Amino acid sequence: MEYEWRSISGRGRIISWTVFHRTYLPAYPAPHLVVAVQLEEGPIMVSSMNHEVVDQLRLDAPVRMIYVDHPDGYRIPSFAMDDAA
Repeated sequence: MEYEWRSISGRGRIISWTVFHRTYLPAYPAPHLVVAVQLEEGPIMVSSMNHEVVDQLRLDAPVRMIYVDHPDGYRIPSFAMDDAA
């Protein structure tokens, strides 16, 4: 198999989500919103979103990738609603 690194737009659409109402890891306190996003380029990415937008979620809602600071001191990809779409 051959792979290559390419830039992506970071934009996509929500295809699924769930909310964890129990804390399993201290870095991810409940409620913790996890989304599955189909990126414009095709791959599906699973990551988190700010729980405050849970009432705005719907299938096919446009989102964009952002980076947030993790409590352990590194940055991780996350998603935010894409109002510009």
